[in-house]
Amino acid sequence: MNRPPITDVLARHTPGLLALKGVTGTGEGAAGGQPIVVVFVRQDTPELRARLPRSLEGYRVVVRASGEVTAPPR
Repeated sequence: MNRPPITDVLARHTPGLLALKGVTGTGEGAAGGQPIVVVFVRQDTPELRARLPRSLEGYRVVVRASGEVTAPPR
């Protein structure tokens, strides 16, 4: 399978994923020796999972609950 680099896939899809209420970030990871797209969410719910893709451009999407993410005070 010929896939684009995962960094390019994340660059294209992260803005749309972050626009979904409850998504706090994206990243890349690995599972079973294969690269995956990780979508971080405040709370993993069936409703939010239904709105997220199962794969992006040939990469499996894995959802991970991160809780609330905030910037540190300056």
